[in-house]
Amino acid sequence: MAGGVLGDPQSWQQVLALVLAATVVMGSPGPATISVTAVGAAFGLSPSLSYTAGVVLGTMAVLLAVAAGILGLLTSVPGVAPVLAILSAAYILYLAFKIATAPPLAERGST
Repeated sequence: MAGGVLGDPQSWQQVLALVLAATVVMGSPGPATISVTAVGAAFGLSPSLSYTAGVVLGTMAVLLAVAAGILGLLTSVPGVAPVLAILSAAYILYLAFKIATAPPLAERGST
């Protein structure tokens, strides 16, 4: 590997795609969004801005660490890519099945 992993222009396109996907994920509803909203409601705008920055930077750090690990794995063992793709697709199908077969919220009862 004379030029390194990111010497190939296609690798930079993949990194850009990862950054764009991470940006979309950061804007989607989830525990981070709910916690930022709760901190903002409880403590006001000014304290919640530093909390929000911490959540965003922490999430980006974790996403980049995971991406670097997967990139390292795929670079050192290219044959694992199809296995990883199949496992990922199976997990997404499992989640879709669980969502599709979940009872409505009204039937779950209130706790």
